[in-house]
Amino acid sequence: MKSIKLFIVLQLICACRLSAQKHDTLPHAMGKTSYTSISVEKAVSSIKAFYQSYIRRSSAQPSQSVDTLNAYYLTPALIERLDRLIYSTDADPILRAQDISDNMLSSLNVRPLGGNWFMVSYIWSKESGHRQDIPVRVKAYQDRYQIDYVTPAWNGAQYGDSLLLHSSVAVVDNATPQAFLKSFYNIYTSAYCDMPEHLAGRLSMLRKVYMTDQARQQYRMAEEVEKQDGYIGYDQLIDNFDFDATWQPSITVEHADGDTYIVRYSGNGGSKSRRIEVVKSGKGYLINAISPNEKPDETAR
Repeated sequence: MKSIKLFIVLQLICACRLSAQKHDTLPHAMGKTSYTSISVEKAVSSIKAFYQSYIRRSSAQPSQSVDTLNAYYLTPALIERLDRLIYSTDADPILRAQDISDNMLSSLNVRPLGGNWFMVSYIWSKESGHRQDIPVRVKAYQDRYQIDYVTPAWNGAQYGDSLLLHSSVAVVDNATPQAFLKSFYNIYTSAYCDMPEHLAGRLSMLRKVYMTDQARQQYRMAEEVEKQDGYIGYDQLIDNFDFDATWQPSITVEHADGDTYIVRYSGNGGSKSRRIEVVKSGKGYLINAISPNEKPDETAR
């Protein structure tokens, strides 16, 4: 068990943390990019070509697959996250919409924001005049640029690398049950924030180490219920399909009764909470049960 935990700790240590300098020209900036310089003209052209093709394929009757298009213009990690964002927001994260409007293509615009960040925008309809702004980040890949991050709808028009900054905690703290849960959740949610390829395997490894067989069985049952309704990737520990780095500072752990604690966080316009039972295991703790927090007001501050 110790060797497995050591392996996971090494896997979860961040190689570096991105710069969080304040952008000095635009109000929504959340930090400058740390990437090397790029050709703004080529990046704008690439982003626009992707969005134009994406809109055309999505609006075709019948609609055409965007899989090959995504594989060319998006990084594998972002492609993997798209489904999680769809289930979390009930909308296409590329367009922040459930449908395609007639005015999307003709009003499409891409402008640089500084560094590797660009703003994609379109007007939903001439009548409404509503403009949808979607910040994206690109990176150089072989002979082209790929989009590696699209700001989720819940973060509006914010952009900058600080949107991706998250806890650097790499070791579970077993000083107390509360310390264990707080540090575990920081490590667990950081896996989402890293946006790695094969995220499911990384999360599964953490659950295997820090949850009892009973808790893992509860987790699988909850996951299966959502799957039967057509939702893939539900995570009972966070009561969600995805987790954003901007939500992590809001994670709190409060004692409920006995060996049960309330883990709560705010994100996507609301609050989520779980009742977590822990048990002593050797010199540390394990999660032994997960359930909805049916009485949130009792622990609300």
